[in-house]
Amino acid sequence: MKKTIQFLIVGVIIFGIYSCNKQEEINEPAGLAEYRINNQTSKILIFKSNPEIIMPVGETKKIGSDGGIGIIAPLPSVGLGLLKLYRDDNGNEILALERDPIIDNEWTVEKQDDQEYGLVYYTITISDSMIN
Repeated sequence: MKKTIQFLIVGVIIFGIYSCNKQEEINEPAGLAEYRINNQTSKILIFKSNPEIIMPVGETKKIGSDGGIGIIAPLPSVGLGLLKLYRDDNGNEILALERDPIIDNEWTVEKQDDQEYGLVYYTITISDSMIN
């Protein structure tokens, strides 16, 4: 009788440990968007964030990302909302470009696979004609 009770207790403990350690598998697609700026101006541009992102002339920098499980990679207008870029003018930061709201068709789209979900790079190329 004592061995039967011990056997049952050990069985309950093992079942409890197994149940607690078993993680629920998530089997849904995920979408992730990465937002980048390609600075093709003659000025160094600044994206205000924490930390601030300095964009040298001719370089592309990531400014953010958004996504989640069960969603398609968000468009820039959804993931960023608005875009403000500054330029340095003798130590003063001057607003160089503002998009509020963001115009999605100004951004190029580069998908990493042919799936509906997955990683998508959105890049906006900034030229001198676009900035103040």
